[in-house]
Amino acid sequence: MISINLHQPGRLDLTIQFPSGWDELLPEEVMEISRQQIKEGNTQEAARAAILKFIISLRTKLSKQKLPPQWMNLIDAEQAVINGYPLLDFIYNENELTRVPEQKIMCFYGPADAFEELTCGEFEDTEIEFNKFYTEPDIIPLAKLAAILWRPSSIPLCRSRRVSYITWQHKTATYKTYDANKPAKHFLKISPERLYAIFTWYVGCRSQLPKLFPTVHEGGEKKNEMDLHAFTKCIHAGAGPKNGSRQTIRLMKVFEFFFDMEEEAIKAKEQEKIYNEQSRQT
Repeated sequence: MISINLHQPGRLDLTIQFPSGWDELLPEEVMEISRQQIKEGNTQEAARAAILKFIISLRTKLSKQKLPPQWMNLIDAEQAVINGYPLLDFIYNENELTRVPEQKIMCFYGPADAFEELTCGEFEDTEIEFNKFYTEPDIIPLAKLAAILWRPSSIPLCRSRRVSYITWQHKTATYKTYDANKPAKHFLKISPERLYAIFTWYVGCRSQLPKLFPTVHEGGEKKNEMDLHAFTKCIHAGAGPKNGSRQTIRLMKVFEFFFDMEEEAIKAKEQEKIYNEQSRQT
């Protein structure tokens, strides 16, 4: 957070705490950013102005201060651009949102922050919808992605309050395929900015994976070469004596599986280095 002061001698003098990173944003602010980003015909300059005004108004209200009527007219437009617009650079530089924008949507409960409780099975399914949206933007994959992650609270012994891939039968965890098509119809009824906020959160969490597991992600991915089933292939490749069956991997937390893949990738890289050195000596 940073402190900013709105000052006009004799007419305006307010100090508020302004967010300086994605995870300092309030849920309402994430929604407004999403609304401005998908607003048809909107420019980045217009979006910045609207977001800046929204955050200042909200933060002033929450700090129990009062803005005078037509307060925007009291601020020099040029100074607002020079001093105000850079405050939002973090939004446009890199998406690092890991805090879930909404914990409950209708009767559905959301996941933990930062993919902390996400299973490989859930990530496998969301990656398909993520890639579909990037390939051909449409509201349907956004609704399905939300439906995969926000689950109804209908099984007493589920992880947290969400119906998980893990269901309990005689105290044994078993894999259960979750059909997101039916609940996706409910998510199609909520506003587009709420769906896009979920997608923004997903992208922010996903963008942390290459930082946490750099060796696995060496080479990156190209937008025009996205593979809808890339993570499914990782699950198939990882099945074996160490990680167990594909079903077992789908029950694993995604961070645990990525950690194993990172260790294997490091070993493979070291072995390749040794092989190349030996080849040069012969």
